[in-house]
Amino acid sequence: MIIKKIKISNFRSYYNEVVIDFTSDADKNITLISGKNGYGKTSILTSLIWGFYGKLMSKVEEKYRLEIKNSGGYESYLRQQFNKNQSRKKKLSVEIALSDILIPSIPCDEIILRRSFNLTTLKEELKILIDGTHNELTKKIGYETFINDFILPREIAKFFFFDSEKIVSLAEAKTKEELKSLSKAYSEVLGLKKYEDLKSNLNSLISTLKKRCIALIDFEKLASLNEEKTKKEKELELSNDTLSDTSISIENLKSKSDSLQEKLIREGNSITLDEFKSIKKDYQSYSDQSKVIRKKLKEHLDFIPFIISDQLFNILIGQIKSEMKFKNSSLDINTRKRILEIFKDTISDVHGAKKSRYIKTFQEEISKINRTKSVNFLLDFSNEINRRILSVYDNVKNSFSKRYKFILEEEKENRFQMNKIQRKIKSFESKKSSPINEKLRIQKEEIDQEIENLLIKKGELTYSISESTKNLSNIKKRISEIENKQKVIGDDKKKILLTEKVLDRLSNITKRIKVDKKHSLEKSILNGLNSLMHKSNFIEKVNIELFENNMDIMLLDQNGNTIEKESMSKGEQQLYATSILNALVEVSGISFPIFVDSPLQKFDKEHSENIIKKFYPKISKQVVLFPLIEKELTRDEFKMMESNISSLYKIINEDGSSYIELVQEVNAFFV
Repeated sequence: MIIKKIKISNFRSYYNEVVIDFTSDADKNITLISGKNGYGKTSILTSLIWGFYGKLMSKVEEKYRLEIKNSGGYESYLRQQFNKNQSRKKKLSVEIALSDILIPSIPCDEIILRRSFNLTTLKEELKILIDGTHNELTKKIGYETFINDFILPREIAKFFFFDSEKIVSLAEAKTKEELKSLSKAYSEVLGLKKYEDLKSNLNSLISTLKKRCIALIDFEKLASLNEEKTKKEKELELSNDTLSDTSISIENLKSKSDSLQEKLIREGNSITLDEFKSIKKDYQSYSDQSKVIRKKLKEHLDFIPFIISDQLFNILIGQIKSEMKFKNSSLDINTRKRILEIFKDTISDVHGAKKSRYIKTFQEEISKINRTKSVNFLLDFSNEINRRILSVYDNVKNSFSKRYKFILEEEKENRFQMNKIQRKIKSFESKKSSPINEKLRIQKEEIDQEIENLLIKKGELTYSISESTKNLSNIKKRISEIENKQKVIGDDKKKILLTEKVLDRLSNITKRIKVDKKHSLEKSILNGLNSLMHKSNFIEKVNIELFENNMDIMLLDQNGNTIEKESMSKGEQQLYATSILNALVEVSGISFPIFVDSPLQKFDKEHSENIIKKFYPKISKQVVLFPLIEKELTRDEFKMMESNISSLYKIINEDGSSYIELVQEVNAFFV
């Protein structure tokens, strides 16, 4: 797919109609659009997302969902996007002309998406023209569905229209919901979603067929459970949204608290700003280490209860050993009989009273073995279970115990250093008292209290989500039990058997494709990282973990240890996210345009050179970059990509309104 042209009318800083024509040389894939901060680089990206998805833009990226929410709803959000200098017209619109799109059964050269919003009627309108005319297919399946299914799925838009600084969110994905969302996007890009949708439809068909034979009493129960299930799912979605909002609020407040703390110290005038930043850097280092230590503890979580209940565990092991010893030293009736027969054969040459006396003595001695020690059997586990428990005990008492003590000592030392730095900062804050200082301190204390309240709320929400997830799982289990216990007869039974057979084969195929794609992605991401990063041997291996509907990417060093993505610099995280994008394009073979705001922002000189030479020239047939001239793109960096540049545009702002000019001369571009 290629974006041929964009027309933006009255959107944010763009006054009246602004046109960007991307028609260019096929051998040159990069278009540069420059402009100062606030002139409208990000606005072009936002207009594209809105033009494609309308109110569903909140499903593309979290930032759009929050912006719409904070604006007071979708209509209020759109009113805020209207150009503030425009008074005569009351309509904002975006028109996107597309080419190189393959739509089954519809040959076409060009598709035009035209989305507009009327500020007077508060109505949004979307038109789709295929080669200049309306098409019945688009009306039949719905315009929004057509865009999502045949042009650009929402799940993967975040990979192709993005702010380079914000793309690091891909690298930081760690919650269950983030990993699930990421997995959905990967499935869509790699072409697995169609298989997943088909599996879902087949499961629905099986469920429908089973419901036909459900007795009335069970049918009513099933209806009630399905209603409860829907309610719980909505509650869970709301709780997850609230948790996400709370987490963002906490981060924002922490940033304000840090800023106030910095002002307090500067007002106190006891240390320089550079000294304070150095102390904060040390604190951040210990904070990152704390996350690593907590992860280590989490990995050993299963064994911790055994350490806590050490006394009871020792009693259990003592009982198991006593029972095992007794079993090993005891002889059952059959064994005693066999031993006695062997003894009789041994003394076959002895006769009469002497033989009877020997046999009697031997029997008495055998009986003594069972009477040597009486054990009260409380457990009576099998030998296999006993061996497993003893193995856990050995692990807890030896290797795990040592590791656990080492981790605790490490955590204790790390906490001590963090507290030491905090006390140091506090002492700097209190060096000098003034009305300004007092006011800043009160503000900081209020914000810190608000953070504390939100952290409590976050903990309660996390617990609530965990409980709701369990309840939902139980409801689904009860629904499944009711559906499965009914007797399915006749044609429905044949249909179910056939559907289950198809579903089983489809599941195996999907699993095989996932494994193949997984290995290809791992290899491609690693190659991308090694190619783009200047740290040699920093990442030795990439491991993709697939579990349920989630997908996580683990980075391993030379020793097989996991590299925490939080501990990586923002530049490294950005390179990592860039490598993911590169790998997805390479493995999937898809061809979508890529629009990147702040393309080189967090990169040092060497990383920037790698990105310019190895990434942008080959990632897509159409790459549109929005650099901040001289800060994100120097003349030297421009020269490195010049052979791949097809056109240069400059955003010009006059009296608060922006327009775009095609620039012919390089010098004019850098002015």
